[in-house]
Amino acid sequence: MGVRALLIAGACAAARPAAAQRRAVQPAPESWLVAIEAEGAYESNVRFQSPNDPGDQIGRLNGSALRSWQGPRGQISFAGRGSAAMYRDSRDLNRFTYDLVADGARRVTPRLTMSGAALYETRLSSELNAAVSDLPILPLSLSRTIGGSTLAEYRLSPLMSTTGRVEYTRVTFDSPLLFDGDALDARATLARRYAREASVSLVGEAQQGSTQGQPLATQTAAAAWDATRGNLGARLQAGVTRSSAGPTPHYGPSGAAELRLRVHTTGQAMARYTRTVAQAFGLGTLLTTDQVAAGYDRASLRGTLVHLGVSRGWSSDPTRIGGQLVTSDATVDLRKVFLSGVTVGGGAFVRRRVDVQQVTGTGVRLVFGYTLRAR
Repeated sequence: MGVRALLIAGACAAARPAAAQRRAVQPAPESWLVAIEAEGAYESNVRFQSPNDPGDQIGRLNGSALRSWQGPRGQISFAGRGSAAMYRDSRDLNRFTYDLVADGARRVTPRLTMSGAALYETRLSSELNAAVSDLPILPLSLSRTIGGSTLAEYRLSPLMSTTGRVEYTRVTFDSPLLFDGDALDARATLARRYAREASVSLVGEAQQGSTQGQPLATQTAAAAWDATRGNLGARLQAGVTRSSAGPTPHYGPSGAAELRLRVHTTGQAMARYTRTVAQAFGLGTLLTTDQVAAGYDRASLRGTLVHLGVSRGWSSDPTRIGGQLVTSDATVDLRKVFLSGVTVGGGAFVRRRVDVQQVTGTGVRLVFGYTLRAR
């Protein structure tokens, strides 16, 4: 599994600790997209470090801006996001976090497309992995991520293409409970489409990282199949991963299975299983993680946005025996976007981490915001 990819939602609403890549140049109008959002929330365990940590009320003020330029053969965009969190009682947790992202893509020739991205972000570590990846939920602290990536896609024929990607990510924390780390990841894919919406591919990936002065490395070889027929889609991937966090390498299976179902044109449900071996930023080791997840997303033409998600993961260090880490997460988010640009919504979550002890947290939030698009 590679370094976590950047997730941009809306005008850069959230991100994972790595830089994103576009597979091809996508048309986008030149414009500004500016959003502001006020949020009120309550969380039952804000630090998420021990079972008896207190709950608190939280007020957040979020703002974001996205500027994009589109040319005949490429595009470039810049995005920024800032969020101020204010706790009623746990005032030592008051934080201002922000993201800065730049990315671009260019069609160099009719067959070759190049793209690149750079990211700097600060984020609460409990948000770093929850709901957006297969790595465990971390205790609360401030994390800083810097990342860069480049991608090249070359079309060998109308039915076959190859892709190469290189990413670098470094994550640091302000808590002695979590460990800094960095990783360099390279990935190559050869894909062939054998039907209109069906393809097979070969994947090779290598990651070299370090934490606490200790080198960490993984190499993966896999084959994948992806197909869509009508409203139903499926993806299968199976491979072998070699991992080393010490003098003795370890070999094990890795892969994924996913089912997708389109519902009422604008909605999609999915169920997924993944098995990965990857560097766990903050935990100072490699983790083998088995995760099952299910979700439903819908964005209706009337501006109603729905997200439902649930996941459960079992993580262990392949160089050690025992000590399994189990994390669970369930979220629901509802929003209504009016033609005027006003957004109202809310959500709730339940999350749990079980290692030496069991830590559970719940939360609810209400959101009011406004989005402006301008040339």
